Amino acid sequence: MLVMDLSLSAPIYALVTGSRTYEKTLIEAIVIASFTFSKITFAIRHLFKAKRTNDILIMRLRALTLMDALFSILVLQNTLIMSVDGKIEGGMLTLSIASSSIISLIMILISIASFFGGRKAENQN
Repeated sequence: MLVMDLSLSAPIYALVTGSRTYEKTLIEAIVIASFTFSKITFAIRHLFKAKRTNDILIMRLRALTLMDALFSILVLQNTLIMSVDGKIEGGMLTLSIASSSIISLIMILISIASFFGGRKAENQN
């Protein structure tokens, strides 16, 4: 999972710098927002359910689903900025850099916790 986190640095960089430009309407941004909200809700719900099962594979799969939902937040943020302003600069650039860094750090922490949690569960069996 750490390799996946590192490989996501290129798309995150492209989102922050705005090197991939596209035009989205506000309606499309609202649809993406509802999809992102659903993804996050289900990912958190399934993660808590998986912790009750004590199955390592299920817990890691649910952690991966949560990381996917976190990346969707970055896509949503970028879509909203691009649909309203048309470009990322000034205060929005600072916000985008800060939120991307924080979400990337959370994703790395989830990967590390999943790795050590799986090792701990394997040692108990």
